[in-house]
Amino acid sequence: MKHLLVSVLLLLASFSVAAEREIVTLTDPANDDFGGGSLVYPERLDYRPGDLDLRVLKISKDDKGFWFEATFANPVRDPKAAKTGIGPEPMPVSARRGFYTFNIDVYIDTDRAPGSGNSFTLPGRKARIDPAYAWERAIILTPRPELARGELFDVLSRQFPNRSRYEAETSIDNSVYFPTEVRVRGKSVEFFVPAAFFGGSDGADWAVTTLVTGARPYSSMSLSFLPTSKTPLEQMDMGAMQPAQGRPQDTFGFESGQEASPIVDALMPSVAQQIALIGNDEPLIGMSWGPHAVNESALSRRFERGAETVRAKRNTTPEASGGSLFSSTLGGLKNWFRSDPVRPEADASGQSRKPVPLQSFLDPGIKGNAAAESAPIGQHAPVPERLRTLQQLFDDKLIDEAEYRMHKQRILGDL
Repeated sequence: MKHLLVSVLLLLASFSVAAEREIVTLTDPANDDFGGGSLVYPERLDYRPGDLDLRVLKISKDDKGFWFEATFANPVRDPKAAKTGIGPEPMPVSARRGFYTFNIDVYIDTDRAPGSGNSFTLPGRKARIDPAYAWERAIILTPRPELARGELFDVLSRQFPNRSRYEAETSIDNSVYFPTEVRVRGKSVEFFVPAAFFGGSDGADWAVTTLVTGARPYSSMSLSFLPTSKTPLEQMDMGAMQPAQGRPQDTFGFESGQEASPIVDALMPSVAQQIALIGNDEPLIGMSWGPHAVNESALSRRFERGAETVRAKRNTTPEASGGSLFSSTLGGLKNWFRSDPVRPEADASGQSRKPVPLQSFLDPGIKGNAAAESAPIGQHAPVPERLRTLQQLFDDKLIDEAEYRMHKQRILGDL
């Protein structure tokens, strides 16, 4: 009987292994969770060096889709042991998926073909991606995915009041995914993405650009409508902590005179490459595998000479080419502003239509969008309108009761 039980267990284990096939395991250097070199952790007990130090990204596939597993230097902090920064509300009410201190962005170049893809990153990340790694699909792991997605569409409705929500949803949902199926175990967090999201791509020939930022698990939407020259998208951080000078308690800090990037760690072959690219605000380079793989480790050795040498070499690259330091090595340039070919979708009337280009909503590099279509900026909206917006966010469960009360008090204070 004992031998029979062992045989059954081994058989079940073999089925489990066969059901989930590993595609790639990528490693990142240790002790590089300082962005471009100047970031320091928040001065609070629930953030310590190593918490956002990404060490491994593993991608596997089963018959339903893809599992992404990110492993950090330290155990993932449990929301049950934390409080929000807005009152006595327990963190598990806000962050229900077992983590709350970080966001992980994975920008995936699925076609590896010159002349396609996006080079911008999502709001709050403040970075661009090398055209040779331009992406067709983005995975945004955040403690509150429904809130992040809802806030994004709310901001787009203010940025582009003359465009329908359907337009935004079909465009963004075709290319950006906010995982809700998440498993946390020790130092690792796993998140699932359905196969349908990748449009038939099997992961055998991809490149990924992976970023880690500190997370704001509570709403960071501005409801004050204070005068500003920034567009709604420029004001949005989409759950990413924005560094402040000095050693603040509630966000990452920096001590240099130059403003620091919100990116705490990036999946790259060497620390020198991370410092050179993030520290100099250069387009980011990812990691690849498959038939169109590039030896990123060999390329990364060029950064050992220092960030100044990298910048000098970039300045010798013709601007008209639209490329970067490594574009010719990586097999051709990618267009900065073309979108991924997508399957036709049906609109509300049942008519087939194609989503508008994603970058027409999200790419800050395309000039004219905000100026032509955004709502007036720097004007105070009436208090009733602000209260209605707040109530709608609460009714849609995009903010909790503590956030609702806090924002309501601020709005009523303007009467």
